[in-house]
Amino acid sequence: MAAIIRAGLGRGRSWVTATISAPTSVSALLHAGVVNAGALLLLRLETITGAPKLYALTIVAACAVTMFLLVPRIRSRIDLKGQLATSTVSQMAFMFAAIALGWPILAVTHLIGHGIYKSARFMGAGSAISSRSTLRRRAPRGSSLSVLSRLAGVGVIALASVPLALLLPSDVSAALLVVAPAAVVVWWSRTKEPTVAPLTLCVLFTVTLVIYALIISGASLLLAPSMPTSVFHAPWWTLGALLAAVVVTTRAHAHKPSTPVLNKTPRSPTKG
Repeated sequence: MAAIIRAGLGRGRSWVTATISAPTSVSALLHAGVVNAGALLLLRLETITGAPKLYALTIVAACAVTMFLLVPRIRSRIDLKGQLATSTVSQMAFMFAAIALGWPILAVTHLIGHGIYKSARFMGAGSAISSRSTLRRRAPRGSSLSVLSRLAGVGVIALASVPLALLLPSDVSAALLVVAPAAVVVWWSRTKEPTVAPLTLCVLFTVTLVIYALIISGASLLLAPSMPTSVFHAPWWTLGALLAAVVVTTRAHAHKPSTPVLNKTPRSPTKG
């Protein structure tokens, strides 16, 4: 309960989403550091006593419900800080699920990356709004790719991921089953429109996957002695299957950002 409350899990308004009313620097500090205390608590308990199967499955169920409810709400919010705060709760649910399924090292690396990324996004929220508006006004640049070229990019990303998942530790397999499909989806959506330097973009995705796999592999070698495998250790594909179910289910029920409707009917002047 302490970990869940600190992470702000749940559908309703929590202290995590309420931080959007604080100054941006305070929000960045809270989302990059304070919110991670729940995950650190679970990591500490798991490395001492291990996670019993019923305990782990209960956490996974709570995290799955949280992700199913919150992922559609991230895109439906029209304020950037609100999107970031809602995504923080969803990311904490992902980290809790990784810990409960027996992947604590994956959770630690994701926790560090999330802290760095989320603090930078909060601090750059103001410039991000102006850059978004500039990109919307600018005419699309670059060259359009054929379907075969886009499929070739998907093949390159997949070929870079499969050997890494087979040769490196099982934590890397669990991580790549989450990150590699996300890279493929981003590549496919980016290349729908005219793209500047598509070959460079494909190489960037591939190199990022290789670096990410090497980071998790190095963390596994360094942290494995102090983070033994928990009592309940799920198969390596379970985390990816959980996220795939969340994405497929929420994609069909995604809500577009709501826009205020102006009442154009003039009011009749009051008399007297």
